[in-house]
Amino acid sequence: MRNYRFFYAAVGTVILGSLAGAIGCSSDSKEKSKTAADVSGRESPTKDASSDEVELLSSTFDDLLGKASIGNSGAPSSNALVDSANPLASKGDVASADPGSNVSSSAETAGVEAAAAGLGNSAAVDAKVNQDRTKPPLAGAGNSTDVNLLLARLNDLQKMQLDAQTKLEFKNIQEERAEKAQLLLQANPSYDFRILGIKNRIDSLTWLDGTRVEGAREKLGEFCDELLVMAEPEFQKMGILGLTSSYLRHFFRDPSVGITPLVDKLHDYTKDHFDDFELGGELAAAASTLFVRGKRDQAIELLSMLRDDFRQSKVVEMIGVADSLAAQVAMAEVSLDKLIAAQVVNEEKNLPALTEGVAKIISSGTTTALYNEMTRWLQFFEQQACYRSVDSVAAQLEEAFRKLPDDNARNEVLSSLSLIRKRMGLVGKPFEIVGIVDAEGNPFDKSLIAGKPVLLTFWTASATPADRQQLQYETKMYEQWRPRGLMMFGFSMDEDPNAAKAFFGDTPPRWAVVRSSEPSQPGYKSKFAQSAVADHTPYRILLNRDGTVVHVGVPVDRLAKDVDALLNN
Repeated sequence: MRNYRFFYAAVGTVILGSLAGAIGCSSDSKEKSKTAADVSGRESPTKDASSDEVELLSSTFDDLLGKASIGNSGAPSSNALVDSANPLASKGDVASADPGSNVSSSAETAGVEAAAAGLGNSAAVDAKVNQDRTKPPLAGAGNSTDVNLLLARLNDLQKMQLDAQTKLEFKNIQEERAEKAQLLLQANPSYDFRILGIKNRIDSLTWLDGTRVEGAREKLGEFCDELLVMAEPEFQKMGILGLTSSYLRHFFRDPSVGITPLVDKLHDYTKDHFDDFELGGELAAAASTLFVRGKRDQAIELLSMLRDDFRQSKVVEMIGVADSLAAQVAMAEVSLDKLIAAQVVNEEKNLPALTEGVAKIISSGTTTALYNEMTRWLQFFEQQACYRSVDSVAAQLEEAFRKLPDDNARNEVLSSLSLIRKRMGLVGKPFEIVGIVDAEGNPFDKSLIAGKPVLLTFWTASATPADRQQLQYETKMYEQWRPRGLMMFGFSMDEDPNAAKAFFGDTPPRWAVVRSSEPSQPGYKSKFAQSAVADHTPYRILLNRDGTVVHVGVPVDRLAKDVDALLNN
């Protein structure tokens, strides 16, 4: 078995987020960021564009520079985009040109920031914008030989687009930005400045294309075709990603054009020993938008081509991406998302259909990539309390991997599947509270939990800020649940026995803080943690009044629902 330890592309995650939103299940991936326009209620300059088009304004070549995936419909942080957008950063030899740190924000940033500006009626703001638009261009800015002045004007336009107050204003800025970027490229500047020119031109044309400005799509296509025949691989990469995002926008507007022209264009680029791991992931993520918008057959067509081309690569990572795409195609062919949606509604009734679908997926090839993809769904099932489904799918995967030759990757997968099945095996069985002491080192008093429903949380003092927020939430909610009979105690997973006392200081929580009774076996090594199959934090188990496990791995966004149901039983 191939030993690939990657989570390839964002395809599975994107589909998972889309499914969770569609069936109303809890999932972190369905959370959407809000722009300032969402809060203020003011009209956005992007209002004329359909939601599909606006989401696709995040041109895929942005991902090339380390930004948000095309499949991520949540608005990324504009600061993060700006900070990573300037390829001149840390290049001292060109810093004197001082094109500005914001020279090339993405089309996504433009849309988000323009939306944040809204359509205010302030006379002072209108006067400022009019002054910016009517002032003469910088001396020499129209001269294609003056690279520095062109860069300065592009920087001005970047700043002006953040203050745009109307759609027409924003459109005019993008058109001038595209023009100045073209002049910059015609000046044949240094490599780094050409990167900026290409990025600015694709960004601006992408925005104009996304809002259906006449001729923008054709200009973008022609420009990207020019990039494909250039000698520089980085320019070709920008071209192929620009064409991909442009064609997908066109396809979603008019599905009758089909996806085959894009498949053929990409195949011409990727068929000969394609070895760009990063670009391969970006193309796979772009293809995932077809799944999100319900274009299953087209997604299979595009991903199947990428899978076959990537398998011809001589680079081992690309073979791994091909394995991942093979798993994605197999999942699509059995409509796994629909099977899972049905499973969440009625687990018992739909389990046979899920079992049959998973068997077909496994038959496409037993690889670590397949396990990585299926793990996402196992986690999703566990979060939805579909424990029989988790155990059933894990058992199928376990059987398939046992048939493979003995190697480290195969054994890692089997070990992980064994833990998953052990955790599912806790449900419906009594859970023994042994091997723990309180924060002072005294034996834990079991009478505290006798006849009471119990929330058991595994936590650590070194928790991330996000995990600390979850612990704060639990602590707050416990004040409501405690009078209703719930008992909560938190097991410290820290190596240091004094970590919990140092963490809480003079204000310990109302819930019981406990740790391992064996100093030589603290935290994850403790018998208590291992008996609970607690292999990560935060991790929660719910017990009913007789000590039987009701839920394992309870996510924080389902905690209140599950605790209320337990207390009301």
